[in-house]
Amino acid sequence: GPEIMVTTSFNHDGSKLISGSWDGTIQIHNTADGKLIGNILGNPPHIDTRIEIANSQTKLTEQKISEAKSSHQESLAQLNPVIEKINSINNQLEEKRKIKTNTSNQLSALKTKLDSAINSQKESQQNITNFKKEESEIVKSLEETKEDPEKTKSLQSKLALIQSEIKTKEKEIQNFNKIISDHELEIKQNETVLAQTDKEIANSESQLKTITSQKTSLDENVKSKLSIVDSLSIDSQKASSQLIFWKAQKFNHERHQKLKERLTIENLFNQTLTDYETANTKQTNLTKTREQKEKELQDVRVLISENQKKLQIAINESARLKARIEIDKTILENRKSILKTIESTIKSVADEIKKEYESDINEETNKIKELTKRISSNTESLETQVPDVKSKLAESLKLQQEIETQLKPIIDSENKHLIVLKELKAVHSQSEQKLKSFDSNMMKMREEFLNMLPKS
Repeated sequence: GPEIMVTTSFNHDGSKLISGSWDGTIQIHNTADGKLIGNILGNPPHIDTRIEIANSQTKLTEQKISEAKSSHQESLAQLNPVIEKINSINNQLEEKRKIKTNTSNQLSALKTKLDSAINSQKESQQNITNFKKEESEIVKSLEETKEDPEKTKSLQSKLALIQSEIKTKEKEIQNFNKIISDHELEIKQNETVLAQTDKEIANSESQLKTITSQKTSLDENVKSKLSIVDSLSIDSQKASSQLIFWKAQKFNHERHQKLKERLTIENLFNQTLTDYETANTKQTNLTKTREQKEKELQDVRVLISENQKKLQIAINESARLKARIEIDKTILENRKSILKTIESTIKSVADEIKKEYESDINEETNKIKELTKRISSNTESLETQVPDVKSKLAESLKLQQEIETQLKPIIDSENKHLIVLKELKAVHSQSEQKLKSFDSNMMKMREEFLNMLPKS
């Protein structure tokens, strides 16, 4: 029956019930139907223990497979001589069958030659019979033609020819008899060889059947032992895969432990980056301030140059103004003298005549006013123009000194801070390189872990 549950818990969406029983087993059930999905270890062994178990299992399977391979080799050692024997018998059978075929062919050819010789002998014998019959007839005719010499001579000539043919045919028959005798002897010899060969073939086939049966039994033994080797090879591969897997998991655990070091390196990287960026902002502000002051200084120097030019112009202009004032004063005195002369001259004349000179008097009076005003204006300009320009020049020179005084500590501060900035940049570069190196090593460790995993 089911074990007594000690504690239970649901997963995040409530679809699975996770329970722990009194014996330490953790079970996962489907909440919907209560069916058991599976079990997990409540207290799994340490990775080193798993590696030790897998290593022992690997060594054990390697020992078993070594023994199985030795046994397989022994069965092969028993099988190989049998295979060699079968091959030898097959080779012998092939040779004997060739002998049988050749002998059969020779026997067939000899019988054909024997039949031909017998037929030729019979034909020659028939020829002799025919010739002897003809000879008998000629002899009879000779008895009848004793009195006729010509016929006798002709018949004797013909008789001699027939007798010669008979002798020739008798020699042929002798030859054919020898040929027939030789062929019959060869046929008998070949028939003996053929019978012996058939007997040997039957014997070899019987041996082959027996040894083939033996080979079949040995084949089954070899296959059985090879099957054991294959089965143990699979077990060995599984054990080896388990060993590789748990070694890889141990390496991966070490990798994950090392990953914790990244936070410290990353914090250092972020801190050095913040320090560098803050210092860089300060350096930028110092540079902007310096550039602004340098621009102000440049503008003041331009202003000084302009004021110096204006002062020179004012000095040159004051000399001209002095000359004009002196000239205008001389002219003014002359105009006043002319006016007095006119006034004193017409003082005693009638009013009508005086009226005739009023326009001249007014003209001189206006010119005297104009000259007086111009002298006054030029005198005022002479008194104020150069001092004003000098005052502006002094102010711009003072401003230049103030800006130069302000600029020096800014430049000093910028130069000092630039050294600090370079140091901070170097520190940040080191922390950045350290982080990159760490990430690169972690990536290599991950690739190494993936390569360590069993391929199948």
